[in-house]
Amino acid sequence: KKEKWLNAALRRMEQEAERPVFRMFVDNLVADGMGVVKLVYKPDHWSGYPELAAFGDDAAGYNAAADRFKKSAKFPFAWRDVDPLTFYPVTGEEGLEACLEVSEKSKRLLMQRYDLAEDENGKLVPAKGKKTARGRRNQLQADGTAEVVEYWDRSHFVLLVDGRRVKSGEHGYGRVPYFAAYGEQSASRDPKHAGFSTIYAIRWLV
Repeated sequence: KKEKWLNAALRRMEQEAERPVFRMFVDNLVADGMGVVKLVYKPDHWSGYPELAAFGDDAAGYNAAADRFKKSAKFPFAWRDVDPLTFYPVTGEEGLEACLEVSEKSKRLLMQRYDLAEDENGKLVPAKGKKTARGRRNQLQADGTAEVVEYWDRSHFVLLVDGRRVKSGEHGYGRVPYFAAYGEQSASRDPKHAGFSTIYAIRWLV
């Protein structure tokens, strides 16, 4: 049952990501020498799950409502492939201790997700109670991108947007929610020489 569930879960997460996540991971192993995926829990996807108390002794009714909800709601776990050029791992005696992911994302989506607005310099700032030179810009018309920095270690995370902390706290994963692998691993302790492409050894034949 666990094996069937895991395979189905991976398919479901890939469908909802609308990307061939595992294939992209393998492509990065071949092309860039490192593949990275991120897997996180999304409890808000099931925030409307039926309450057992609302059905009293009607177990059949509760089970039917729960099945309907699970079929229509998004899966409460999500994974995605990560560009290895944006990933900065910190390894120690117990493997991956912490990491940074530094990327560029759409300003419009960031403004909507974290309730942000642009100031007179185009920087993203908290929108609530903030009077900017331009006023609160229509989020649907925002363009461009902003830098997003994610820091994760085995117990805490911090999310920065345009250099400003928008979310932070503890998590219960017990590990960094990223998985990274080298295409081929070298004996070098220097991070930039620690891994190389799986086709590097046959580069002169290709």
